[in-house]
Amino acid sequence: MSINTSNNATLIEQVNILFRSSISGGLSNIFAAWMIFVLVYKTPYTNSALLLGTIVTTITIIRVLVTESYLRKQSLSLKTSLGIYLFFTFLVGMAWGAFVYTQGLYGDEEIRNIVFLINFGLIAGSIAILSAWMPAFILYVLPQAAAIFYVFLHLDYERNYFIALTFFIFMAVMFST
Repeated sequence: MSINTSNNATLIEQVNILFRSSISGGLSNIFAAWMIFVLVYKTPYTNSALLLGTIVTTITIIRVLVTESYLRKQSLSLKTSLGIYLFFTFLVGMAWGAFVYTQGLYGDEEIRNIVFLINFGLIAGSIAILSAWMPAFILYVLPQAAAIFYVFLHLDYERNYFIALTFFIFMAVMFST
């Protein structure tokens, strides 16, 4: 079985781009999580925001350590490093998705809207960082998008289905471009 060196070179370049941007993407997530904590401090959201900040920070630090280790020493193989990166990217997406899901449990629309705006910004911003490897983008965004869509469907608004449909179209455009 022959190895296609062109595909290998492309994969290596994609992974290098993805891993080099790991710190900036991670810092964005950490900053957003703790910004939410400060926003919701002394509200019913405080404990879940503290958990979000702790989880996002911990996972992000581990993910950055893996990417830096690969970029500096390549002590782990490309596929192993990429697999670990994807797993931790998915966990960060799941943490955000779980927090977004809690937005349907509380009635504070102002906080919910700010959290959604932060999530939309993280999703849009992840294109620049995670687009080097589409599976990373999907694994990060899909849990958040599913939770946002779910919350929109279950909001007690007259036009909640319209909002959910609009968000679905937004996500379809994000995934297709």
